Amino acid sequence: MNKARLIERFSQRLDDIENLKNSKDFYELEMLFDGMMKEMGNELLSSLLESNSKDRRKKSPYRPVMAM
Repeated sequence: MNKARLIERFSQRLDDIENLKNSKDFYELEMLFDGMMKEMGNELLSSLLESNSKDRRKKSPYRPVMAM
C-alpha cells in the first residue's frame, strides 16, 4: 500500500472518529473508538509487511548446545 492510499484510508477513519461525537454514552464511544484504532493499526502493520521475503525457508528454532 502506498503513502497516498494510507492517507486516504486514515482520513476516512478520522471522519468516522469525528462522527463519534453523536454517541449516546461514554462506554459506546470508547468501544467504537477502540475498535477503529485497532483497525487502523492492523491496516498500517499489514501495509508495512505486505512485501514478501524472497527467502521462503522455514526458520529453525534456536537450540543452544549444553556444555557438560
